Amino acid sequence: RPVLEAAVKDIVHAVTGAIKEGGQVTLALDLNSKSKDLTASIAVAGKPGTDLARVIQELGQAKSRFAGWRENHPAMHGLVRVALPTELNKALGKLITKGLSDGVAKLDDAARRAQAQQLVDALLPTLTGGELDACLQLIGPSGDHKYTLLAGVMVKNGGKLGTVVHDLVADLLPQMPESQRKLIKLNHAEVGAVKVHRFELLATDAPLKNVEQLVGEPVLHLAFRDDAMLLALGKDGLAALKKALAAPAAGASPVLSFEMDVARLARLLAPTDELKTAAAKIFTAADDGQARLTVEAGGALKLTVSARLPVVQFLSQTREFKGRE
Repeated sequence: RPVLEAAVKDIVHAVTGAIKEGGQVTLALDLNSKSKDLTASIAVAGKPGTDLARVIQELGQAKSRFAGWRENHPAMHGLVRVALPTELNKALGKLITKGLSDGVAKLDDAARRAQAQQLVDALLPTLTGGELDACLQLIGPSGDHKYTLLAGVMVKNGGKLGTVVHDLVADLLPQMPESQRKLIKLNHAEVGAVKVHRFELLATDAPLKNVEQLVGEPVLHLAFRDDAMLLALGKDGLAALKKALAAPAAGASPVLSFEMDVARLARLLAPTDELKTAAAKIFTAADDGQARLTVEAGGALKLTVSARLPVVQFLSQTREFKGRE
């Protein structure tokens, strides 16, 4: 209930503040026949000197630890960086702390309780920090039409969290059958001072079989940097993880960004072989499959949605086919 009350309070405050302090609202729709871009945007500015203007300005100055990942030119790229309002974060932090504490207390085995408490202590600074900075990418496809999933999320005291996770897994390994132990390789690789762990997943149930169809080998690589946890899934996951760890430091980024290259995802999105073949004729230029949604801040809070015309054509044909089913 405290979390709900704090959330409602912040929402009401934001809405009333936007009404009272909101400045110019700008709508735009553009069709560029030369670049084949269809773009729609809406921007809201705060009146000078108001809290709304200050908040929008501060949002625009924030940086993401994963801004450099865009250099991978992935088939799909999603990034979000937000900070919770203070009162909502306090209420949520209390709820998370109590929930985890109660969960640990319910464990009967003293050794397991101590291990769980170590993990909770390592996670709490992140879970109660009120900040979300995360990135998700789908890289590929490779020559065999498989992708690599790469993800990163901001953590606090990542070195400590990584040590706790390593030690917990190391304690569990002797208790596992040999067939399971050989699937886990701690400290499998190194990138500078960062250790990379390798976990081979058994695709025995439906969800993992679907993952295997997407990435090929269901192999997970996991690493902890002091400010982030990174993971990669797929046969080329280690190479992707190494490249991500070597990417440029934190840089400017939108508040929210979702980009996809529909041409490179056509084999996943097209419901029939006929549409898969048609995609090659629709997407003739390298950038024809680009589609984006971004939320940017600074002088104004701006939402922009854009897509190349071939994307609209492909999605229209896909929707038309599904409508005939």
